[in-house]
Amino acid sequence: MQEKISRLESRLNEIATEPATVAERADRQMQIPPKKSGRQRTPLPPDRDVLVSAGVSPEAADDILRRIGRQEFRSLELRNLMQRSAPADRQRYAAELRELRQKKVTLRSELGDDAYDRYLFASGQDNRVKASSVMAGSPAEINGIHKDDVVLYYGDRKILTASDLSKATLEGDIGSYINVEVLRDGARMSLLLPRGTLGVQLEAVRLDPDR
Repeated sequence: MQEKISRLESRLNEIATEPATVAERADRQMQIPPKKSGRQRTPLPPDRDVLVSAGVSPEAADDILRRIGRQEFRSLELRNLMQRSAPADRQRYAAELRELRQKKVTLRSELGDDAYDRYLFASGQDNRVKASSVMAGSPAEINGIHKDDVVLYYGDRKILTASDLSKATLEGDIGSYINVEVLRDGARMSLLLPRGTLGVQLEAVRLDPDR
């Protein structure tokens, strides 16, 4: 019996630390991992001054950062409680942690895509992804994606990260087509691609949103 309880506790800890969003799971399913650039890839902590410089009011910036801070603290607190609690309480804390992740307050969800795009650029972070290579015979190559094309939109979804594109390609019906807007040599163009795996290697890049 004790062995069963130990296994259950171990599994609860695994569940509480598993990626909770479709986007995070999609990252694991990328057939070709994103290419690493020479820049710092770890997301920077939210910065009030950069938020304001990106067009967010000081009051709104303070409110967003305060709520993100409270959320992060509660997440750490729940993890601590799970480590020191009885099995029944551990289940309750794990459930609250999952709910907290599902309702996670992020800069992007609070600012919207366009303002978040400006924030990333203003803070020196990558805000676009390009096709650093295209697999021969892949849907991407057959339908017009070129090496170094920057993917701007997949349908009506703005693409700022490799995770955005990974998640988008998991949606919709296989066999249907979708418009993909790319930036090539400074010119925007729209391509029609089948939904599903594209067959490209992605590289994060930083571009002025007003280009």
